[in-house]
Amino acid sequence: MKRASLSLGIALTFNLVSGPALAQASGAWRYELTPYLWSTAIKSEVRNGPPPTVQTEMHPGDVFKGLDFGLMGAFEARRDRWGLLFDGVYAKLSDSATVTNTVAGVPLSRSAAGNIKVGLFSGGVAYRALEGGTSVDLGGGLRYNRIDVDADLSLAARNALLLAASPGFTRYWTDPYIGARVQHALTEQWALLGYADVGGFGIGSDITWQALAGASYAANESVSIKFGYRFLHTDYDKDGFKYKSDIRGLYLGAGIRF
Repeated sequence: MKRASLSLGIALTFNLVSGPALAQASGAWRYELTPYLWSTAIKSEVRNGPPPTVQTEMHPGDVFKGLDFGLMGAFEARRDRWGLLFDGVYAKLSDSATVTNTVAGVPLSRSAAGNIKVGLFSGGVAYRALEGGTSVDLGGGLRYNRIDVDADLSLAARNALLLAASPGFTRYWTDPYIGARVQHALTEQWALLGYADVGGFGIGSDITWQALAGASYAANESVSIKFGYRFLHTDYDKDGFKYKSDIRGLYLGAGIRF
């Protein structure tokens, strides 16, 4: 069932933006909380155990249609040149479908329903290597990925249940990553942002990398609006579980400084 495999394809739909923008260093601790939304398109390959490998391609509307609940946010603490970055995502998605075919004059109904819970959490350290109108931050950390999938499958003929199964699995791993971020102030209110990281290194994923380009607008001293485009690639293959994906889309968030 394509939409049931959609649940697997969502597995890493939401990965972690390592601090879309840092608060300015001030000699004292400064903090910034950024709830955000990432509207994604996904192309993925998933295999759990022996073949086949399920290929899925989804548009942002497909993702939002199956979303039951989602929560994303980043938090950053900074003092002078050093910063601590945290990011978390939790999402619950579900889908169901029934297909009926006639075989030898007997109507057969195949039904499938599934849900997936995704948790992605990261923490890292950043060091401001260059300050001024153009600032450069270098850093790294760890990203924890967890996927819980449950499904209910059934086969019925003339309303009589012939077969039922409830497969499911849980997978989790941790990826180390290193990255760099460049911010360039255009005016007192507008700034441009570029970010890239790479990780996994065979410790968790074989390879995972992402790139982000965006801008921010300081509405006042405490709130800034952040938006842009992000691309994430993940390639994980261990213990019979394979997940390979390209995820891309626009993001929008609000940074609250205190």
